[in-house]
Amino acid sequence: MTTEQLLGLLLWVGGLVFLASIGYAFWLVRRKARILETRGQGAIATVVRVDEREASSEGHTYLQQWPVIEWTDADGASRQFTWHSTNRSVGDRIDIVYDPHDPRRVQVAGVRTPPYVMGCLWLLVVAAAVALVVGGMYLVGVLA
Repeated sequence: MTTEQLLGLLLWVGGLVFLASIGYAFWLVRRKARILETRGQGAIATVVRVDEREASSEGHTYLQQWPVIEWTDADGASRQFTWHSTNRSVGDRIDIVYDPHDPRRVQVAGVRTPPYVMGCLWLLVVAAAVALVVGGMYLVGVLA
């Protein structure tokens, strides 16, 4: 096997693994959304406290706010989750949707996967496809 073919094989296998990983990420994002759309149960939650975490970006330090939201599920159990939001205060009431089969799967009602997340996943799909094509071309000898 020539050096070019070995490079092609590595690119092709790497692109395949990368594409499979991205496919799995897409599946996870859509799975949660589908579960909450089909069997999600609504509830009213209350912000019980706001945790602040220090973060930094480009040399600037700032505080991020992470409201801790509490609700009671259909079985009467008290549940909590932390949500990243900068405009919530203790006592605020928020509509949520949760999975009664797995109450850890919860999100604020009306909040969907941000478009930039899906856009980034699509860019990664393109990068993986390029690696597959270029790797395949090296492997069969078109690029040498």
